[in-house]
Amino acid sequence: MAVQLKQRDLFTKRWSKVKAPEPSELQVQMALIERLGWQALPNCVYFHVPNGELRDADPVEAKRRGAKLKAMGVLPGVLDVEFIWNDNAGRLRVLFLELKTKKGAMSDAQVYFSQRVRRLRCDVETAYSVDEATAILQRYGILPKQA
Repeated sequence: MAVQLKQRDLFTKRWSKVKAPEPSELQVQMALIERLGWQALPNCVYFHVPNGELRDADPVEAKRRGAKLKAMGVLPGVLDVEFIWNDNAGRLRVLFLELKTKKGAMSDAQVYFSQRVRRLRCDVETAYSVDEATAILQRYGILPKQA
């Protein structure tokens, strides 16, 4: 649900409605992690793998850092947040959650990674807002359902 804000015109002094800016992926992820911190069920471990951070502006240093990360096992396409938990039947479950903006799309590397982990019977989901991510996590039993 888009929030309608009002903005006063500098010259006419009239108020007009303006659309609130869409939150970035980073803002959505940080809000979700904050919520998980106080509401996630105790049988779940969740974490972010920072594979997609910006590299150095210096091309030589960026190449060096990229080689180091590759040697350390960085895997292209890993999704934003990973969840490991035991469900009600005592089975170990794994969920990879990708967070996108409304206009965002998964990269080829993310699609490939998703296909690989699905073959291992892991779950993969994509959410385009905190509310959508919350609903997904409630469905999996990671967050409690709202009454």
